Amino acid sequence: MHRKNFRKIYFVLIIVFFYETAFPGISNDSVFVKKAGIDKYFFKSFFLDCRDVAVSPIYWNKKKLIATSIFVGLSAICYTQDEEIQKIFQKNKNVDLDNISKYGLEPLASKYTMIAVPCLSYLGGVVFKNERIKKTALLSAKALAISSMISVIVKYSAHRQRPYEAYQANSKLFDGPSFEDKHLSFVSGHTISIFSVATIFASEYKDIKMIPVISYSLAGLAGISRIYENDHWASDVVFGAALGFGIAKLIYNKNNWKIQLTPYSNGKTTGMAAVMKL
Repeated sequence: MHRKNFRKIYFVLIIVFFYETAFPGISNDSVFVKKAGIDKYFFKSFFLDCRDVAVSPIYWNKKKLIATSIFVGLSAICYTQDEEIQKIFQKNKNVDLDNISKYGLEPLASKYTMIAVPCLSYLGGVVFKNERIKKTALLSAKALAISSMISVIVKYSAHRQRPYEAYQANSKLFDGPSFEDKHLSFVSGHTISIFSVATIFASEYKDIKMIPVISYSLAGLAGISRIYENDHWASDVVFGAALGFGIAKLIYNKNNWKIQLTPYSNGKTTGMAAVMKL
């Protein structure tokens, strides 16, 4: 992509990502209470979710702060050992693992696969009239779009050298903000994308035990393949996984409240009690 063209896209992404922070009075209600569909409410919710992702650290509770600290700490540990981890992976490469990584795991998190998953899921929901899979598809599409925007912004702001970009790549080299189409190691775009989609499916179908296991296992293996292929440092992958997971969880929880009707009687009156679950 030409540098001038990307400069325009870069600024558009930043504007879109922070646009809704200027309108805090807009309703933040879920658009998936009754039916999930691609309409004006879905697009409105996209901007609202962008806003909430941007300002979410302000409202983190103790539990979220602890979880974030753990992920940041793990990323920091990997950062100090990035070059050693790279050497271990590169020394243990073989033909069988090469084929598994190149033809199995790497395409799993490609942009084409990530776009296809929400699209095909939504199509399946339409064909089989399944609102649950339609909702999951739309939420995963939003998580993918927002996480991809963040990935692009971080990459072009950090400009970290990739492991393969020099004879002796320097894992500590960050060139800082620019529009150069190189040194885009931090964060791993493949990893943040697949973890954002996997987290939505794992969260929605947590009642089916194998789906979270399969979702996170595939996402983790895809992330490992980025290190194996020498495209990313370990800390790029760990931080990307944490971002993808966190963004998707916020979007899922925000858009997944339901109203449960329960009959009640107090001896004098009877009726139905409405309980909103967040």
